[in-house]
Amino acid sequence: MSDTETLIVGNQIREVIKSLDSKTSGDLIDTLNKHLHALVKNATKRTEANGRKTVRGYDFLASESPKEGVQMLLVKSKVIAAIKSTGYKTSSDVMDSFNGYVHWVIREAVARAKANGRSTVRHHDLSV
Repeated sequence: MSDTETLIVGNQIREVIKSLDSKTSGDLIDTLNKHLHALVKNATKRTEANGRKTVRGYDFLASESPKEGVQMLLVKSKVIAAIKSTGYKTSSDVMDSFNGYVHWVIREAVARAKANGRSTVRHHDLSV
């Protein structure tokens, strides 16, 4: 799978940022997508290092536990395909954990933009 394959739903990312009273710069979605591809690679490396064939939610080192009812910002089929392209399987908790991480990254980026006196979240606001 290509690193340019979109793992996130850009419009939903924009909606979440808008709900936090902020705007989205043009390069934010692409930068976030590249970061998520790197996280998939790192998760598969942790899986391999632990002698497993299945990537689990905690392999993404999510910053917080997933919450029920949180809007899904990821394209499930693309995330699973990205993991499968590395030769690994995907456990049932991956999507919730990974999605929780994406929500955390967005909240942190919005907070950083606001702390810098901006209402627009830019790619360099991502804590990656």
